[in-house]
Amino acid sequence: MEQNEASIYLRYRGFKDHSQVDLSQLGISLLGFDQLFRKLIKVTRINGDVQLKVTSFKPGSIDVETIIKILQYPDHLPFDRVNHLLEFLKVASDIVWQDACSFFKGIAVTYEELEAYFARHPLQVAFLVAAIIKFIDRCKNLKQPRDLINSEFPKGIAISLHRLIHSHGFKRALRPIIEDEAISIEISNDVQSSERVVIDQNNFHNYLGKDDEVLPYLENGCAYCLLGEIRSLKSTVGDSLTFRLINNGKTYNLDLIPPEGISTKHYTEFYKELVTIEAEVIRTSLYKKPKLKLISMDFQQRRITGLDDPIIPGLANIFSQSLTPTLSGTTSRFPSGLPGIRGIQLWSPASDDTNSAVGPSSPDADRSEPDE
Repeated sequence: MEQNEASIYLRYRGFKDHSQVDLSQLGISLLGFDQLFRKLIKVTRINGDVQLKVTSFKPGSIDVETIIKILQYPDHLPFDRVNHLLEFLKVASDIVWQDACSFFKGIAVTYEELEAYFARHPLQVAFLVAAIIKFIDRCKNLKQPRDLINSEFPKGIAISLHRLIHSHGFKRALRPIIEDEAISIEISNDVQSSERVVIDQNNFHNYLGKDDEVLPYLENGCAYCLLGEIRSLKSTVGDSLTFRLINNGKTYNLDLIPPEGISTKHYTEFYKELVTIEAEVIRTSLYKKPKLKLISMDFQQRRITGLDDPIIPGLANIFSQSLTPTLSGTTSRFPSGLPGIRGIQLWSPASDDTNSAVGPSSPDADRSEPDE
């Protein structure tokens, strides 16, 4: 390895087998870490271009070695200001930071003095790797604005890390955890080291912001009436259907679990049809797609008009009068005591793709995005 290079190791641990993680999710994660590392390097305010490359996978586990290389500009020092240098060294190495403080103590800091320092102490990329790993480790403690008050980092660095959380900085990197493909992702500067930053199913939410939540209005344990489309019927690994919900221009493919004792074959007539379902929400995190436990299903037009459901005549009128738009779709609670409704909510995707006759259409209705 060259002098201006250093390694970061990523270890992925799968659920059933520590050495097995879905390849597509792994690829998204590696691209996410590439972007994350570049953003964290910018936080240090170091000069130069960054080159990152994956060099190897270790057999028997998913250990990925990423090489970080700093390409220095010939006419630039690694840092333009002494305070930027000292803040970086304070994060990377307390001993080196103390030495640097002693070097600059009591002198008028000029560009020549910075040149003299780097002539004696060339920048080591290992320090940059140490700073990146420390940023990732401490970032989980900077999610809330109040956390910035007592941060160990300088104010500018703490604010940058806080903003990174709330601008989807970690979302792609943590994709295998979010999609339940990995128990944990471990980050270290040595594949043999026992000192690792561990992001797992218990703490990953500390790295995600409010905008990373997935359909947050669908609360665990609550029953809802949802409008959407049946996209697939799966029976190879447990019976389930894929229910496509479009909300605010985004498409979500949700697992829909039939009632106990009923096979997906019972629902073949609904395949690729627009339907209205009543379902209970099952979710472990606001940052993961919820699963739905089916209560009942009917073709959308039939249910909305009430043609086959004399218990709730005029339902379409009640829907259209009671729905109110929200930032994340269209939802409402039915009036209490309405016959046959049992307090179930209606969640409308508010999209032209659903041919919904319920509530106002969304301004984003003509846009469709890949499943989140």
